[in-house]
Parts: sequence; structure tokens; C-alpha cells
Amino acid sequence: MALLYLMGWVMTVLVALGGGQLVRRLTHASTWRKPLFPAELLLVYGVIAVFVAAHTLFWVFGLFGSAGMTRVVTVLTPLLAVVALRGLNCLLQLGRTAQAQRRIAGGVAALAIAFLFTGLRMEMRWTRDFGQPGDLALVEQGATWYRQQPSLARRLVIMHHPAVVAALDIDIFAYEGRSATTAFGRPQASTLPLGTVVFWDDWFSPGEGRLPLDSLAQNPRFRQRWAGSALRQADDASRGMCQLQIFEKVR
Repeated sequence: MALLYLMGWVMTVLVALGGGQLVRRLTHASTWRKPLFPAELLLVYGVIAVFVAAHTLFWVFGLFGSAGMTRVVTVLTPLLAVVALRGLNCLLQLGRTAQAQRRIAGGVAALAIAFLFTGLRMEMRWTRDFGQPGDLALVEQGATWYRQQPSLARRLVIMHHPAVVAALDIDIFAYEGRSATTAFGRPQASTLPLGTVVFWDDWFSPGEGRLPLDSLAQNPRFRQRWAGSALRQADDASRGMCQLQIFEKVR
């Protein structure tokens, strides 16, 4: 399913054809005598197989805080494009003349471009793909509030949402900008130093950060300083709301 949302229907079909062609090529002895085939098998199909297998294990067993998100497998896009070209080659073989093959290639290209505008979830949506997501808008609002609080300057800042780093212009290699996972190895909230500022979001903090909201909101050592919520996706209320809360350790 991640492959479908990553590549779209047209490219996914081409990738499937390319994978099927590989199986057929493996059964021919002449294929193995081609000097570049072992390199293609190892560096294209082998890398894809190992990456998908490793990512699946990380997701199933919850290793490294992986949530199985499609963004993790986007790095495979160039290799999948090579496989898709193999799939396109399968379709081109249906044309008996060069002119017929050009028509097939043009038709596939036109179909791939037209499919971007079908409005399906895995295709292009203007508001979703080019607008600012709700969580990023909240990060900007929270960062604006933080910069207006001189008393919080030079404090240790704990964050798990990657956008907070850019919004606050923090050097993550400096003490005051380290995330909880880097600086403290996912500690209990109560072990954080006095004065620590925590940017808690409802996606990265509970998942990758292993920091539930109750450990801050119901902890008398922490005081909520700012909170905001917004639609996760402006044009689709069914995606739910996102939250960002800023806490300060006061005891």
C-alpha cells in the first residue's frame, strides 16, 4: 500500500510489470551472461528488497520509533523508477513497429500525467500538497510565542517534531537544542532539568519520543505555557486535529 501511495496507480503498474519481467529474465541462462545484469540485480532489486524487508521489521516490532510512514520509503523512488522503465519496456514490446512503440510510450506518459489530476488520495491535491499542514502552522505559532518570552531564552528545549528545530533556528548539536531522544535517551519527564521547555506534539512526541501527554499535563513539576490546535489537513476534516503544547518545568 505504501508503494501505491508513493508512486500512484500508473507507476505502480509499471513497477509490477518490471518486477514480473525480472522473474522471467531470471529463468533464462542468457540473462546471467550479460555483464551488467548482476549489478542491476544487486544494486536495484536487491537494495529495494532489503530496504522494504528492514522497514517492515522496524514497523512490526516498533524498532527505532518507526511508524511505518510512507515518507520513509520515498528514498526508493529513483530505484523504483528504473524498475518502472523495465515495465514500460514490456509494454513497448507489444508494438511491432517503432511508430507503434512511440505511441505506446506517449500514451503511458500522458496517462501518468493525467492521473495526477484525478483527485485521488495518492495523486496531487493543491491544498494538501502545496499548502501548509496544520502541524507546521502550529509549530510556527508556538515558535512565535516562544521568541516573545525572554525569560525562556537559553533554556534546554526538548522537541520531537523536526520542524521545531527550523522554526526556532536551534542548533541541535548545542546543549539547548538537543531533542530528548538525543540528549537523554527518552527519559522520564521528571528527570529533565529545572527550567526545561518541552514542545509536545500529538504525533512525534508520543510515538518517536515515547513522551505521553499525561506525563507532562498531569505532572505538578510542569506548567503549560502555550497550547494550540488545528485541522491536520485544511481541506479534509476527516484527517482530524493536530495539537501542539509547550510546557516548562517549574519544580
